[in-house]
Amino acid sequence: MSGLFSVAILAIASSAAAAPSLKAARQTEDTVNATVVSNVTLSPIPVPLKPDCLIPQTNVSLDYGLNNTDLAAVNVTLFTSYPTILLETISNLTAVDCSSDSVAITFNNAQDLDEAYTQWSSHEKLLLITNHMGDCDTEFERGFFVAGTYTTDTSSLSLTVTAEKTDVHNVSSYMKTQFHGLPAASTVNPAKRDVVIDPGKLTYNSTWNLPSQVLYEYDPYVTVTAQSGQLDLAVGLSGYLEFDVLGLSLDVLSVDFETQIKSDLVLELGVTAPYNNTFAYTPDALAYYIVNVPGIITFGPELLFSIGADLDVAAAVDVVLDVGSEIENGTVHIDFVDWNATAAAGWEPTYHANVNISEKAEVAVSPFVSFTVGVEFELLGGALDLSGGLTPKASFPTTVTLDAGQDVGAGSGENTTVSQPGGQGTCENGAAVVSDFEFSLTAFVTQWYKQVIYDVKVPIADECYSWA
Repeated sequence: MSGLFSVAILAIASSAAAAPSLKAARQTEDTVNATVVSNVTLSPIPVPLKPDCLIPQTNVSLDYGLNNTDLAAVNVTLFTSYPTILLETISNLTAVDCSSDSVAITFNNAQDLDEAYTQWSSHEKLLLITNHMGDCDTEFERGFFVAGTYTTDTSSLSLTVTAEKTDVHNVSSYMKTQFHGLPAASTVNPAKRDVVIDPGKLTYNSTWNLPSQVLYEYDPYVTVTAQSGQLDLAVGLSGYLEFDVLGLSLDVLSVDFETQIKSDLVLELGVTAPYNNTFAYTPDALAYYIVNVPGIITFGPELLFSIGADLDVAAAVDVVLDVGSEIENGTVHIDFVDWNATAAAGWEPTYHANVNISEKAEVAVSPFVSFTVGVEFELLGGALDLSGGLTPKASFPTTVTLDAGQDVGAGSGENTTVSQPGGQGTCENGAAVVSDFEFSLTAFVTQWYKQVIYDVKVPIADECYSWA
């Protein structure tokens, strides 16, 4: 997997509707910024000069990257409907001028002029691809012209071709595309949900930042306050596709995700009556980062996070949750065409979890953090639209039966079995704690499938903490 696409997110969770009455729950104002869209349009990277550049070819390989760089982020191989000439590979051109119905090409010697006329005029139709010589194409694009007849002027060393400008879709029979990026670290204190593009690496950085505030309340029964928290996410993407342009058929599409995740979350839950429900803070806003090769392929990741908890409380109580987890290097290969080829590796989480309960109570709480990293594709101006991605979710189901106020550390560990002496029967004059760390990874292709491809449950504690 080569690419890496990088993001940092600060956020804290939410709360939901409730038990004591049918009153509608109210979520406090969503302070996360609205959708942030960043467009990165890639420019053609010149193809190296070729000794056989005057001989028409049936397929061409085109690179695209950030302007003023030679780093190719996208490579497109086109199998063309007509014999093709890449004008940018011809070293002995002095000018290329285009009009609505012709292309005029000027050489610096008569030998190349004669060879070009001989090679090209033997074909009934010929595809000429231009790359910013003269006025033949717009910014960020190559020009595609279907040539018909040829006229030479030996005095000016020019070859004038009657030609009709067209687009890639109309002159291609098959397309193969590779795309990739490189890793980048989380940015330091970037603006909330801003997008920062690293020009040398085609990577992406974003931050969600929520200060300490009330995130959800079901007045007067439940209040959920974010004390602090941070979600750091770094994702790199690379992939490969093959598309039958004539048959409008996707033959191959796979995407490799390389992921680093770190989450820390502190939530304070104030409950004034028995309560049993799930709350989740899921802002509507998605962050889209769009990479565009005009007329050929548009793709970009989309990000969505959700933070919340399942809560079952038998009496009025205040609960403070301090939980977190980290994945250092999780990789996923998602095959959009063949589900059996989808695989994951390296998802080995570390974690920490603590709970503070203020009063004698029985509390079952399962805080969770999940986010979705997806990628959307559009080929040839809409000939194909497809999306897919992955959803990692970490949760900490914890049950505490407490007969006095007490802090309980649920523990920390790695993706190995953690066992502590189990409390059997009652737990008098203390706190009975049963806690697990659960992690799941779901892969999906929106149009076709959604399935859990990795999950783990690690016992954290099954303990009677007594202070008698």
